[in-house]
Amino acid sequence: MILYRAVEPGTVTLKNWQFAVSELMFRRIDQGDLVLWRPEFTIWISAFDSDDAEPNSKLEGMLKSISADHTNLETKGSVGMEKVRYRLTENVDGNQQNGVYIHAFSRTHEIHLAVYYDDENLLSECDLIWDSLNKSDN
Repeated sequence: MILYRAVEPGTVTLKNWQFAVSELMFRRIDQGDLVLWRPEFTIWISAFDSDDAEPNSKLEGMLKSISADHTNLETKGSVGMEKVRYRLTENVDGNQQNGVYIHAFSRTHEIHLAVYYDDENLLSECDLIWDSLNKSDN
């Protein structure tokens, strides 16, 4: 595991994507993924180049693979981008883990965010990430 400087509140900009966080987040690379975290709230991020395909086609393919136990499914499209989010409570080592999964697709890029939270009050932070997630010019 490699630790990096913390991420300040505001816009988090990655190659091809950006989203907002409202509080200071610690940052590390873990198993090849970028992880942002603070007490009771963790974001696992995978961003990568993908096949040159229509974003809605990628979205449809992803929707076929999500757990049947998901709730609160929401999709949103804009010019050149599609995104989806859903909630899922999983059993991890005998404990319930609450998560919001957010995926976004452009023609040649994808980002997958697994957002884990310990308190329902943190769903507003998940909403901020969802609402602000967009393609970046980087």
